Amino acid sequence: MSSFLRALAKVGLVELNESETSSSKKEGSNVNSPSGGAPVGEDEIERILRETQEALAASDGSASAATSASSPPAVDATPVAPPSAPRSAPVGALAAENSLAEIYMASGVPDSPFPVEKLLKMLDGLQALPVASRKAAVLALDSADDNWSIADVILDAQRKTRALREEQARLDSHLSATDAQAQTDIASAEAYLEQATATIREQIAELETMLQQEIQQVATQKAEITHTLQSSRDAAARQRARLDNEIARIAKIPLTFGNIES
Repeated sequence: MSSFLRALAKVGLVELNESETSSSKKEGSNVNSPSGGAPVGEDEIERILRETQEALAASDGSASAATSASSPPAVDATPVAPPSAPRSAPVGALAAENSLAEIYMASGVPDSPFPVEKLLKMLDGLQALPVASRKAAVLALDSADDNWSIADVILDAQRKTRALREEQARLDSHLSATDAQAQTDIASAEAYLEQATATIREQIAELETMLQQEIQQVATQKAEITHTLQSSRDAAARQRARLDNEIARIAKIPLTFGNIES
């Protein structure tokens, strides 16, 4: 037995029968014997084992590569999503509700020596007085204080009124733009739906035609198969009848002259 087989047996890759095992023992006893032929030492066996393992590893790698090369590529079965309805660029959404101070600052309303809100608060405190008396009280306060005048209050009121009206106009403009965009988007969506509906219905009609063609093709195939089967049955029946006749004809001889054990 060769040293290569012994090496394979050592790693459990092959099994040795009784005669080969005996031969292995005999050859093993001659490893260090000067008269046992070319000895095979432990180093030689380890070398053979190492080369065998490397060859097996290379073989496994080649088999894996061959399997990978022969495997069909994976098919991406992810359905293609239909296109979405077109939309125009959105109009910027309204910011959070601005405070009056922010509106006035954005409009460049300057600070007033006597803000209109302060005078309104004062007039609220004089609600019990007639209108003429309240006006007289404000003018008297104006005459008594040189730091402000009623003209400052009137100017502040006019500026803030203008700023508030500008803010209203901005809101109206934004709402008009949003409304116009919404109408455009709705019209685009309806046009898209109409086009998509026509396309899908056309595809359905084509698929219905294909289905009818497939049904007709299968019906033709079934008819051909049935015809072939019937032809085979008829041919088999004719052949069986012919054989039956021949059996009956030649069976007359044994019936007439007797049977002979075969």
